[in-house]
Amino acid sequence: GQKSFAYFAEHERNLIIGLGTGLFTYIPTENLLSEKSIEVSHIKSNFQKLIVDDEIYNPSWFSIKDILIDGNLLLVSYTKEVKENCYNTSILQAEFNYEYLEFSEFFSHEECVFTDNKPSFSGHSAGGKIITLKDGKYLFTTGEFLKRSSAQEKTSNLGKTILLDNDGRKIKTVSIGHRNPQGLTLTEIDGVHLLTEHGPAGGDEINLIRTSDKFINYGWPISSYGNHYGNVTIDAAPLYKSHKNHGFTEPIYYFYPSIGISAIEQSANSNTFMVSSLNQRRLYKIEFNNKFSEPSSVKRYLINERTRDLIYIESIDAHVMSLEDTPYIGIFINN
Repeated sequence: GQKSFAYFAEHERNLIIGLGTGLFTYIPTENLLSEKSIEVSHIKSNFQKLIVDDEIYNPSWFSIKDILIDGNLLLVSYTKEVKENCYNTSILQAEFNYEYLEFSEFFSHEECVFTDNKPSFSGHSAGGKIITLKDGKYLFTTGEFLKRSSAQEKTSNLGKTILLDNDGRKIKTVSIGHRNPQGLTLTEIDGVHLLTEHGPAGGDEINLIRTSDKFINYGWPISSYGNHYGNVTIDAAPLYKSHKNHGFTEPIYYFYPSIGISAIEQSANSNTFMVSSLNQRRLYKIEFNNKFSEPSSVKRYLINERTRDLIYIESIDAHVMSLEDTPYIGIFINN
């Protein structure tokens, strides 16, 4: 069912791994480059007792969507069944330790999309990326599960980036008009962030997010450089091939044909980022100019695996990759 394989965080020189099924493990980062077998340690939790939706554990669209460790707080986003066959993307919290994770709700809401939504539904289109901002707040992305109109509804929590306080309270919507934003990262400029989102058939985007703005509208589903799958016509989603001409903000970069864009992670160089892909099974090393208005260079590396998540580990100067075809955990050293 193409369930998300794994997501990463780092804590006290350990790589923390959250599997899509809600299992949590860790590996000492000093062992990641070892040529010997690497022992993985498991962390017990109440996840399976708290989340009783079988779809999380079976082959399906539904899974955890990201993990974040902020100090001793672990946040886990996941596709939540709010009511029978109706889903949104929510966040759990636990005090992080290596013995037992006691999860409880951190952020959720009642809005959800039914699996029989017309004309289509996708549990993959869930977003779910969480990052810690320099002021201690959090930025959280949500998808629209292909209920396309929600992305343009200002009162909806679907198809958005949302600013959360450190107690899980929603502060405001930062940007709207997103389809499925799965990647998000800090930059060296305070309040400026890079977001990656899946387009339809073509038009994967890298967008600039500023938390200080009232809100930014990236235009989905009115504007997109991609096309609907099957070249169907949807009146409410015309996918105009311009954002600016229809009052929306243009992406700073887009891929056509689409690459199945997933994660974005800063490298050792402050203006250089690694972007992973699913369909193209490549990594993209993208260097931006100082204003982040456009890339100054784009390099491609063939991985031959669907890559879901990335994390840069400074102590080994390498990126760890969540590879879904095998599935494996991979190490990418750019030398």
